[in-house]
Amino acid sequence: MAGELSIAESILLLALHDATGERKGNFLEYALAGAALTDLLLAGRLREAGDPPKRLELVDATPMGDPYIDACLEVLAAKGSGKKAESYVETLGNKSSLLRILLEQLARRGIVSMKTKKVFFFFTKTTYPEADPSAERALKARLEHVMFGDGEVDIRDSVIIALAHHTGILKENFDRDKLKTHKKRIEDIAKGELLPQSAAIETIKAMQAALVLVAIMPAIAVTT
Repeated sequence: MAGELSIAESILLLALHDATGERKGNFLEYALAGAALTDLLLAGRLREAGDPPKRLELVDATPMGDPYIDACLEVLAAKGSGKKAESYVETLGNKSSLLRILLEQLARRGIVSMKTKKVFFFFTKTTYPEADPSAERALKARLEHVMFGDGEVDIRDSVIIALAHHTGILKENFDRDKLKTHKKRIEDIAKGELLPQSAAIETIKAMQAALVLVAIMPAIAVTT
């Protein structure tokens, strides 16, 4: 396994049970959609537009060489530039084929393996148990340092923690007592409060807030 995990890959890896490959957490597709938009924003393929900025412009739809991100770019280009972040998250989150692309991407990198079995004699089910634990081990160690320490927080880790926090993935991966003890810091990280202050960072924070909102909207609808 080589290369840094994208935000989307990080979220998906945290959402898969190591031994069984079953999904953990809630509304994974929405979290991945938010992660993909953030990856694209950080890569300069998307930018906020308007005054105040309320919409996203697609600056460049040229493939980046990442199968999942490139598939997301195709979906955004087909939908058209200039939509609200919430609209793009909903569109990406409702395309189940995107999740399969990302799962297969992790499998090609050797991070997970593909296991297919028969269910009720007629159907096949594919799961993705962990194959190489080093990637997730490094990811968790980094996130633990950010959440349970007092150091600086970068944009990527802030977004990963925010999406994992609001979709229930954090509590499936980290000690719950530690999460409770550091609840205030984790919430501040999720809100982008601990990011350095600059114009670019403010854009990311605004974008992040919109993504988290959409990621948890289905949960709100279910409970009301």
